Amino acid sequence: MTGYNAYEFEEECDCDFTGASVFTADTKEDFEQISQEIRLTSPGGETIDYIAGFFYQSSELDFEDAIVIPDDSLLLPAFSGTLTALGLADPSIIQDTSTERSFEQDTDLWSVFAQFTWNINDEMRLTVGGRYTDEEKDASRHQFHVDNTSAVQPVGAVADDLNVFYGLFRIEPYDEIENDRDETSFTPLVTFQYDVSGDTMVYATYTKGFKSGGFDVRSNAHPDSSVVNAQRAFAIDLVGVFEYEEEEAESIEVGAKLGLADGAAELNIAMFRTEYTDLQTSQFDGTLGFNVTNAGEATSQGVELDGRWRVSEGLTLSGSFAYLDFEYDKFPNAQCYFGQTPNSATDPGLCDVEGERREFTPEYQATLSFDYFMPLGDALEFRTTLDVIYSDDYLASPTLDPNLEQDSYTKVNARISIGGSDGMWDVALVGKNLTDEEVVSFGNTTPLSTTLTGGAGAAYYGFYDRPSSVALQGTLRF
Repeated sequence: MTGYNAYEFEEECDCDFTGASVFTADTKEDFEQISQEIRLTSPGGETIDYIAGFFYQSSELDFEDAIVIPDDSLLLPAFSGTLTALGLADPSIIQDTSTERSFEQDTDLWSVFAQFTWNINDEMRLTVGGRYTDEEKDASRHQFHVDNTSAVQPVGAVADDLNVFYGLFRIEPYDEIENDRDETSFTPLVTFQYDVSGDTMVYATYTKGFKSGGFDVRSNAHPDSSVVNAQRAFAIDLVGVFEYEEEEAESIEVGAKLGLADGAAELNIAMFRTEYTDLQTSQFDGTLGFNVTNAGEATSQGVELDGRWRVSEGLTLSGSFAYLDFEYDKFPNAQCYFGQTPNSATDPGLCDVEGERREFTPEYQATLSFDYFMPLGDALEFRTTLDVIYSDDYLASPTLDPNLEQDSYTKVNARISIGGSDGMWDVALVGKNLTDEEVVSFGNTTPLSTTLTGGAGAAYYGFYDRPSSVALQGTLRF
C-alpha cells in the first residue's frame, strides 16, 4: 500500500476575538508526506493466524506565522505612554509591523510489526503482537520582527524599538535554533478471548502505546531560559520551549460482549485503566503563544457500556454510558490560569496541578436513542429517531481555569422522515439541540487581555456548539 498526501494552507485570523482592530494572526503551512507499507497475512481460519509487515513514512513541514499590528490598532494609544517612557522616540513606528516565526521539520519513520493469534480451541484465542518503531526528526525555528517600511528584519534603533514593543507581549527575536531527535520504541499487545457461550465472550487485553516527542511550533518562549534587558525596564523570564519528550501509555482492559433476549439485544461492557508517562499537553501562555510540554504522570480509568435492543420489528433502542476518572499524578509545570498564584516547587512562575482533572474529561456521559420504523404500504416507509445526549460538567480550557467550566447538559436531537421503501429517496425534518443548550467546545483567556489591563483583569473567549436548529432535508440516491 502506497500513500501520498500534500496540502497548502493559509489563514488570516482576527485572533484578538474582539470587534476592534488590535492584531491579526496570519498562518501559512505547506505539508507533504509519502508512505509505503508491505503486509503479509495468513489465509485465516488456521490454528495460528498472523499478520506481519514493514511501514515507512517520510514528511516535510514548512510553517510560517505572524502577529501583525495594523495602522489603526488599539495598541497604539494603549501603549503610547508606556513605550515613550521606555525610550521610544516615536511610538507610531509599530504601525504595520509584525513579529514573525518560521519553522521547518523533516521526519522519517520506519517500523516493523507482527501479530499472531493462537486459536487454542473453538472457545479460546490468544493474540500476541508488537511493533518496533524508529523515528527521526530534524527541525528549526526562527523568531524575528519585520519593519513597516522596508518589510525586512530591522536593525539599529528601529530594531530596539520593536524589541521593546513585542517584549511587552513576551516575544523576543532570536536567531535560528535547530535540533534533531532519534527515538525508538517497542509497543507490545496481548489479548485473551474466551467464548463462555454462543452469546457471551469475555476478554482481557494489555498494551503499550507510544507518541514520539518533537519540536514546538507555536511557542513564543526564547531558547534561553531567561532573557533580561535592564535598559528596557522589564524582564522576560520564560523556560525555553522548543523540544518536548515522547509520551508513553500503558493500558489494561477487561470486558465482555453479551448477546441477550435470544439475540434481540446485545450489551458490551469494558473496564479500563491507562497510565501515562510524560503526557503531551499544549497550553496557552496567557499572551500570544502556546507551549507544548510534558505532564509527568497521569491516570485515566473508567467503565464503558453500550448496547442495542430490538424491542419489536419496528422499534430499536440503543444507548451508552461512560464513567471516567482522570487525574494528573504529577504535573508541576502547568501554565497558571489568570488570578492563580504560582505554586510549583520546581518550576518558578508555573503551577502544580497534581490531583486535578484534565480539560474535556466529564465524569459521566450517556446517550439514549429510539429508532422507530413502519412501512406505509408497499412503496413508502416512515422512520423517526430520537437521540438524548448527556454530559457531566467539565473544564473547557487547557489551563483548567474555573471561569471556563462547562455545566452539565442534555441535548435532544430528532429526525422524522418519509421515503421510498427501496431506500433511494427520503424527505426528513431534522431537529438538532432542541433543548438549545449552550455548550462551549473550547475556551481560553483572550490574547493580550491581561497585558492590556496590566494584570488587573482578563477577558475570555469561547467556541460554542450550534444552538437549536430545525431543517428540511431531502436525499436522492442514484
